[in-house]
Amino acid sequence: MDEFLAKKGTSIAAVIALDVDQDELKKRVAQRQKESGRVDDQADKIQKRIEEYFTKIVHVLPYYDEQKKLTKINGIGSIEGIFDEISAVVDQY
Repeated sequence: MDEFLAKKGTSIAAVIALDVDQDELKKRVAQRQKESGRVDDQADKIQKRIEEYFTKIVHVLPYYDEQKKLTKINGIGSIEGIFDEISAVVDQY
């Protein structure tokens, strides 16, 4: 990804990872599915997305952590509190 972005004249300045356990994720997405009816929020698709995160995405976090670009934020709490934490990180860049 770094090489690709460098060719485009840009780079990753920061990575934000929201820490939320799987049970909470499933609960939130199930609630969203009830409210919005989104097809991609159905239980079987939720599990597949979680599995892909843990088999593909999560492995890049140590790479960005070594570069001091990773910030982990607790994703459980009030929307406003989480937003404020994310904003504080983004505002640094």
